Amino acid sequence: MMTKAEINQVVSIYDYLIKIAKKNIDKKVKMEWGNWFPTMGVLRVLEGRRNKVKNGSLNAEYRLYNYLNGKENKS
Repeated sequence: MMTKAEINQVVSIYDYLIKIAKKNIDKKVKMEWGNWFPTMGVLRVLEGRRNKVKNGSLNAEYRLYNYLNGKENKS
């Protein structure tokens, strides 16, 4: 399960991306990983995922990810 600090970090990353997407809908944005072209669909996905992280819905996926990568005990 994600800790409160981890949840806050992930939410802040989503907030940052949402802020950029809102300002640059249908425009090319130069990001660290390359060019990004945020659309309304992308914005909706980002907001939905942020909300899922906030309410804990993604904890099961996070635990599975850690399990598969050997980061979590198999107890």
